[in-house]
Order: sequence, then C-alpha cells, then structure tokens
Amino acid sequence: MDRELYGREAIFGNDGLAARLTGLTPYGSARAAYEHRDDPPVVVLTGGRGMGKTAVLKQLRHVYREITPVALADCEAVTPPEDPGPGWTPVIGDEGSYLGGDRKLDRTALRRKVTVRCASLAHPDAWAATKGGPTVRTGGSAGDYRSFLDLLEVVGKKPVGPIGPTGYADLTDGQVIIAHDAMATAVHAIRQATPDRERLPQPADVGEQWPRVKASLRVSGAGGWICLDNHGNPCNKAVPVVELVPSGQATVSQRFVAIAWPEGKPPAQNCLPPSSAP
Repeated sequence: MDRELYGREAIFGNDGLAARLTGLTPYGSARAAYEHRDDPPVVVLTGGRGMGKTAVLKQLRHVYREITPVALADCEAVTPPEDPGPGWTPVIGDEGSYLGGDRKLDRTALRRKVTVRCASLAHPDAWAATKGGPTVRTGGSAGDYRSFLDLLEVVGKKPVGPIGPTGYADLTDGQVIIAHDAMATAVHAIRQATPDRERLPQPADVGEQWPRVKASLRVSGAGGWICLDNHGNPCNKAVPVVELVPSGQATVSQRFVAIAWPEGKPPAQNCLPPSSAP
C-alpha cells in the first residue's frame, strides 16, 4: 500500500460497490449480494490527475488478493519485449507525452524496432498547412493556431512578458497550447455570463455557460474547436497522435503523426453533441 485511504466506505465497506461486484466482502470474505445479473460488469473509474484513482485500484488489489483472483495492470508502464520482431508499436494515453523527460526511459529502444505513439493534449503541427490542416474544414484551423502564435509574440516580451519558454520545442508537449485554450474557454464563459452594462457576472451564471459552448458559441482554440455537452465535457475534440523520436543522445521529441477524432471523423459545422448524449 502506498498510502492510507479514508472516506472510501462506498467502495470498500461490507456493503460497498466492491462487495456487490465480487460477491465477497473485502474484510472477512463473507458472501454479498451481486450488483449485476448474469453478465460480468465493466466498471470505469474516472477522475482528474491526482484524485486517487491509482490509490483506489491498489487498495482493491490489496484487500482482495488473498480471497479471489485479482490482477493490477499498469498500462503506462510500457516494457518492450526482448524480441519485438518486425516492429512493435505500443499506443498509450496523453501521459506518454511526459516520457521524454523520464530519466528511466531507454532512449536507445526508440532507435531500434520500437515505435511509441501516444495521444497528446495538443501539438504545434496539428493545424500546420504542411500537415493537412487545410484539408480538415471543421474541428480547428491553421488560422486559429496562427492567432495563438501572434499572442505568444506579444506575451513573450515586455511590457506583458516574458512569460517563459514558448519556442517550437517548448510547445510540443501541448501544455502551453492547452493552457491557452482552457483560459480562452473560461474568458468566453465569463463574457457570455456578464449582463449588459455590468462589469462582472455572478459566479453561478458562469457555470451555466458550459452547456452553451457549442455551435456559434464554440471556442476556436489553438488546439482545435471546443464544443461542450450538457455536462461540460468536450465533444469530438481533435486528438493529436504523436510519436516519440530520439533527438540527440539524451533527449526525446514528439513528432506529429495525425489528428484522431473520438467519433471517427471531424465534427459537423454546427459542432453539436450527438442526439444520444445525456
């Protein structure tokens, strides 16, 4: 166990979710009524970074490993096989964008038969004219990204800045781009919630703007359009796929490969969530 968990009775209590899914109480291994019927369930544990998802999974393994078969697979811990054969391409989530700074990463593997690709938060080449940007008519544009670069020129020098490194290499991990888009979305909601002839909106009115960020009220971010559903989650947002490539003896860079879409194709011009969305 890495750390003690508190307030998790809803999951690990004798009548908690874990007991109802496994049919066994976590402490004492007594029988418990199943939550599901015949088909085994698939449970998705969600939450932001640092919210305790890994701690919950480790606790689940810890309390059940002596009473029922259980396994914990770390999908972020990519270990190349000893003989990858013709080629081996693990595809991982956006956390892979941090591998370039991981001192434990075997960079020599990237020079052999291993190709690592990951979904990135954003990438400076995603909407570049030479990377197919103009062929995608919805979901984002090279013009929106150009506006972002123009803004970086302003904040990169006095009297506003400098704000820090903003060169091409500094943008490839997507952090600066996605931070800009997050701030642009917040500013958009604040402006929409501010009544005429008023200086500031009510905080509650700002939160009510999220379901309205779509269609003509979408945010044209540097990383692509931002259209939100009724719960404030992004709908069919552009996902850059990047490949880790060695650059020099001790560094790894991210090379843009393609734009992927959660729905398999770019959004429609009206940028509305699917009719089946809650």
